[in-house]
Amino acid sequence: MRYFTTIFALMVIVAVTTGCVSDEVQGAKISGNIGASLGSSGENQTDSQKISWTVSIANTGVKTAKNVTAYVILPPGIVSRLNAHDKSRALGDLKPEGWAGFKGNATFNASGLSKQDIMACEPLVKIKVIWTEDGILNEEIFPDEAIE
Repeated sequence: MRYFTTIFALMVIVAVTTGCVSDEVQGAKISGNIGASLGSSGENQTDSQKISWTVSIANTGVKTAKNVTAYVILPPGIVSRLNAHDKSRALGDLKPEGWAGFKGNATFNASGLSKQDIMACEPLVKIKVIWTEDGILNEEIFPDEAIE
């Protein structure tokens, strides 16, 4: 009986201590959603291509993410050919359950590149998000989800 009581007591201790661990998200939790497309830049130049993107950044955590800034990351093969580029966007503070979004584009010289060469650079757009929480600088990089 004593052996059974000891085992039962250990099971209760394990159940109580593991039950006290919270699954609640602590702090800010930043997530990102990116949609991008590739096409003609609209200029009457067949060698000029345009990447357009739409970005949504959300905070699903329990603390405010302060001074949130999103930086656009393009593949090196495209960066070296850029004509114009929206590099970053200051989004301000993101409160819990808050979100911010923005659109941007980049035009580049695609002479000598086939569409397959360009698409081999997937994802065409990544976003690096930087924010401050409790005085600590945090960052996350989000890949492109879909190329239209």
